Amino acid sequence: MAFSLYKIQNKFSFIFSVLLVLATGSIGWFSFNKTEEAVISSAIGDMHNDIEHIFGKNQVFHEQAKSAMVFALENRIFKDYFSLPETLKGHLLNAEGKLALSWRQRYLREQLNQWTFSLQKRFPIVETCIIDRSGQEHTRITRGKVAANEDLSASEASTPFFKPSFDLPAGEVYVSRPYMSTDVAEWVFAYTSPVVLDDGTIPAFYHFEIPLSLFQKFITDASTPRRNNTSTEKVDPLSDRMFIQTIDGLVIVDSAKATDFLQKPEFIREGKPNLEDYLSHVRTISNDPGFLALMEQARAGNEGYGHFDTDSKRYFVSYKSLPQFDWSLVRVQSYENLLKGDSSLAGIRNMILFTVFLVLIVGTVAVRIVSGHITQPLKLLSAAMHDLEENRFRDDLPIESNDELGKIVALFNEMSREIRRNQSFLLQERNKLTTIIHTTREGIIVSDQDDAVVLVNPSAERLLDKTAEQIRSEGFFNLVDEPDYIKSYINPDNKNLPEVVVYKGRVLNFYASSFLDQNGGKIGSIALMRDVTQEKQLESELRKISVTDKLTGLFNRRWLEEFMVKEFSRASRYHLELSVLFFDVDHFKKFNDTYGHDMGDLVLESIGEAARSNLRQSDYSCRYGGEEFCLVLTNTGSSGAMLVAENFRRKIEDMEVRSMKVTISIGVASYPQAKVNNPMELVKLADKALYAVKRSGRNRVMHWSDLEAAATSWD
Repeated sequence: MAFSLYKIQNKFSFIFSVLLVLATGSIGWFSFNKTEEAVISSAIGDMHNDIEHIFGKNQVFHEQAKSAMVFALENRIFKDYFSLPETLKGHLLNAEGKLALSWRQRYLREQLNQWTFSLQKRFPIVETCIIDRSGQEHTRITRGKVAANEDLSASEASTPFFKPSFDLPAGEVYVSRPYMSTDVAEWVFAYTSPVVLDDGTIPAFYHFEIPLSLFQKFITDASTPRRNNTSTEKVDPLSDRMFIQTIDGLVIVDSAKATDFLQKPEFIREGKPNLEDYLSHVRTISNDPGFLALMEQARAGNEGYGHFDTDSKRYFVSYKSLPQFDWSLVRVQSYENLLKGDSSLAGIRNMILFTVFLVLIVGTVAVRIVSGHITQPLKLLSAAMHDLEENRFRDDLPIESNDELGKIVALFNEMSREIRRNQSFLLQERNKLTTIIHTTREGIIVSDQDDAVVLVNPSAERLLDKTAEQIRSEGFFNLVDEPDYIKSYINPDNKNLPEVVVYKGRVLNFYASSFLDQNGGKIGSIALMRDVTQEKQLESELRKISVTDKLTGLFNRRWLEEFMVKEFSRASRYHLELSVLFFDVDHFKKFNDTYGHDMGDLVLESIGEAARSNLRQSDYSCRYGGEEFCLVLTNTGSSGAMLVAENFRRKIEDMEVRSMKVTISIGVASYPQAKVNNPMELVKLADKALYAVKRSGRNRVMHWSDLEAAATSWD
């Protein structure tokens, strides 16, 4: 087909092609060269601000941690505990060589533990402990769990922070280098400060551990990367990256990948795992000599920036030292990525606006001179399109020609009528759906057929503690940071029933599924979640309250009846031995009548503590009612039960409660020696044996099988 200037497409193509080539070619080249330097300078400033922001977060965290340590030690309980005569004499050990404490020490230690719990709730602490000068732990709380006396270590003097902690004056805090905590099973760093008594002596120090993974959170939460999801940046991790390196060039944390700081058995070497086993060297990020030279500058404690060139790209680097551990913080961006920041975009945008404005002036003059009669129909069509965009509908535009423009106007009229018919219905349905999605308390996330997230409602952001942008960038399968879990969950072979997921301190009812078309192809996926944290917490608390005796902290009678059914069934099924010790306090009424009910309660509390402290972990103790107690010994026959009962009776006999002696009488019954058909019959037999002991003089132990001989002696 011959070229014709009478066709609208050819007229506009010819005129505007010439104008745009001449105007944008010359102006664009000049503008870009002049603004490039300013854009790079601004972007490097942003990189430095990113580093300063994380540096500030790091400094604030260390100061807060030190302040928390000093504040904790201001509690008088530390001095009270280590001022006790029994504490000043040096810790005592029981027959097994484990720490033994008096009731006053246990009482104060319980208050110390409660104080520590309150501190752990306000700070990301995974373990706290108190260590005396001999290296003996007096208490340890790991991830909210108090260690039993038999688990407390007596060899803490070998730890790297032991000697420096005792060299500190009051109110000073020592920060240790990272080490593998055997109790936490994770790389941590520690804060310690001495316990100073009123006379100036230092009998012990207070210690808490912070997970090294906290620095990963600093990088994730405090950095401000400006990433675009282009295929180029996915291939090139150095286009926008931030990391922390050690003095040895090991990468502690990296914005491009998370480091697993949990203990790994394969890396334990003679009980001392090495940090380099868990970390990669900075050379794995780039082996370019220019990059490695900048890393040497950073490790030397310098602060600054520079750049290095590879075969295909230029990269800019900003760095600053972190003084606590001789680490350095590094920010890397590619030349291309520097041009994508907000400040850079502002300069480029202004230059583009200027260029467009100049091109429009030249083009408008030329078009008015050459083809003024052509622009009028286009203006009418443009105005009509604008009205349509603003939901203002016109009557059909007049068709004044049969050329391409006339055909466009006819198609526009038909499109306008169709849009007008459907818009009302579509808007109504969209508003309904939008209202439901954005107001529901359930989190909703929807992805397309390529698993790219296309919809996130506010509830989902709140429940996952992520922004909508984070959820979109991480992808559908990383909603709860477990891609394999969600992939298997939406597998067509699964029934896709709601499951309970624990994520970031919340308990969520989680449901996910994929949508399929008629041919079985995936259209997209949806995830629904609801916060059931309070319901689960209330359920746990109610369960604990329902089975625990408030005064002694032992299990109550309700728990005993439920537990005995299960344990008796297990013993019967697997032909195991089971024994029950039923005892009460001798002359308990005299305690109440003579010393008052408060002293009686203290006696019961002391016996409850003795029961918890002197039984095996496989044995269970409960308060049956009043001054009556019941001990359940699993996998224990008559002889073993009698031995445990006699030892426990002597332990109580040797115990003093505020200078008062306490004794107990114990009845014992054992299965299968006792031919009983249900668990409570076994308890009743032990009760009968107890009654026989009380008739025969108290402060004794009697087995149920000896009742007949005892009855004969009474006669």
